[in-house]
Amino acid sequence: MRMKKRGLSNLEMIISFLIFIGFLFFLFLIFPITGNEKSSVGLDAAERGIMNFTNSKLTYFTASFNIAKTGGKGCFSFHPNLALGNVIVKDENDNLINASSDGTKKEDFVIYINGSGNFYQVYSSSDIEERSFTITDCAGLDSTDFGFGLIREYNFLSYGRISELNSSYVSRYSDLHSQFNIPSREDFGFILRETTGKEVFNAMKSNIGRNVLSRDIPVQVLHSNGTLDYDILNIRTW
Repeated sequence: MRMKKRGLSNLEMIISFLIFIGFLFFLFLIFPITGNEKSSVGLDAAERGIMNFTNSKLTYFTASFNIAKTGGKGCFSFHPNLALGNVIVKDENDNLINASSDGTKKEDFVIYINGSGNFYQVYSSSDIEERSFTITDCAGLDSTDFGFGLIREYNFLSYGRISELNSSYVSRYSDLHSQFNIPSREDFGFILRETTGKEVFNAMKSNIGRNVLSRDIPVQVLHSNGTLDYDILNIRTW
């Protein structure tokens, strides 16, 4: 009798074990687990690295001038009491005006404008190129001869720095990989596209694996002439 009960107990254990194994197998079929799945750590690191590398700050303000104080010389200078980078200037109709700057500290920074209008828009960034002109005999205006509107600061991606990153991707990929703190077993790349889909830059290795994480980021790109484009930055890791 005891042998019979022991046999039934063993049989029940085997059946229970088989049911448990079958349940696990069912779970694996419904929720497959693979060792190749990756988190977004590398993708996040690539995004931060690319954004920091290509970031550009743009300062913008409007200014009105008492142009009568220039004596009709056709150009004038003023001290904005700001520490700025290169400048480009537009008139009230968004036409580019020849302008240049000089100085590094806000106490000695001066802007020269080749114009005779009363109202101008000033853009400043280290990533734009000035439309310089001969500044001799320009009238110097005092602080009482001009006034500013609200001074704003914006962050964009610099076209020049994206171009530099694109070249560096080919020439010193390992340095960038380390600089961006991307996990050692992951690779990265990026593509910049216009909103039409046309590629502007393509920094992507040829041996891309199958397990790829990808992210599209809408960006504004600042060009050296001060114009801005809306583009799509695609970042990938694998």
